[in-house]
Amino acid sequence: MDIAGEVWSEELVCNIKGLAYVFAERRCVMWLPEANCTDMSGAIRLAKRIDPKVKQIQTLSDNEMDTCYILEKGKWRAIMPNERAWYMAQDAIAAARSDPLPPNGQP
Repeated sequence: MDIAGEVWSEELVCNIKGLAYVFAERRCVMWLPEANCTDMSGAIRLAKRIDPKVKQIQTLSDNEMDTCYILEKGKWRAIMPNERAWYMAQDAIAAARSDPLPPNGQP
């Protein structure tokens, strides 16, 4: 998704271009400009205001998959793209979706 423009978010402590929520998957996706990353607790607070039962938050920086926050056993954890668990999480997301993630990682 190509989104023009960005705004500063005090809560996320970064710029953000867009946000989407997939209620059936309890998944929030945040599009950030290049070289931006969210504050984990801010991203969780924002996603919980949309849906208190959110289970996953994906961030994309410059349309590339970046940090993924996952709720596991009642605790949030961050998974970075270079971690093996990140790739496993992406496989699980693709398997749960009726239409798999495109190769460029856009939801």
